[in-house]
Amino acid sequence: MSRSELVSLHHLQRKALIYIRQSTPHQVLSNQESLRLQYALQQRAMELGWRAEDIEIIDADLGLTATSASHRTGFREMVAKVTLGQVGIILSVDVMRLSRNCSDWYPLLDVCGYRGCLIADRDGIYDPGSANGRLLLGLKGQLSELELHTIRARMTAGLLGHRAARRISLTASCRSGARCCGFGPQRSRSRGPGSSGSDLYDVSAAPISRSGGAVPQDARSRRAPSRPLW
Repeated sequence: MSRSELVSLHHLQRKALIYIRQSTPHQVLSNQESLRLQYALQQRAMELGWRAEDIEIIDADLGLTATSASHRTGFREMVAKVTLGQVGIILSVDVMRLSRNCSDWYPLLDVCGYRGCLIADRDGIYDPGSANGRLLLGLKGQLSELELHTIRARMTAGLLGHRAARRISLTASCRSGARCCGFGPQRSRSRGPGSSGSDLYDVSAAPISRSGGAVPQDARSRRAPSRPLW
């Protein structure tokens, strides 16, 4: 951002709000550089002409997603101050920090345009009351919402792919374990370490006795004497 002719004495007589937000508590703890850049916007507001006592920081939404405004007290407080005509400019590192839902974004643009409040990010300063400013801010809001849906779709696809791969792995492990434990369709067993290949027999092909067990091979070789037909 640089000094802009959009900033007038009318704006400087009101407050400058700095909106700070991180999407998750993990980002608040791990991404300290982003927090430092957001809090540094106070210096930028002073460079634009606001006094230090007229600069207010709203960071009540740290660790909250911007998918909706219903759970964000900081966002609602900001909208209320703009509606009362107390704010001359809203500063954020990126307008995506303000909202990722067009249902919340466009009402904010409407009230800012009606009250003459500017919106600024690292790319520039915009006037929501002008056609060009509303066009650019509207595109940024739509891209922000689209990006959120894209991220969700990729995470869902990755989760489904991980579950499918896990099912395939478990199925392969069960089949392999069944073969090793002798529960497969075919199993060969040797009578001893010195037996030849002719001594091998297939349990699955062995006859079954009335008790349910396999009949030994030597028992099968002994047949009952045949009865006369008369």
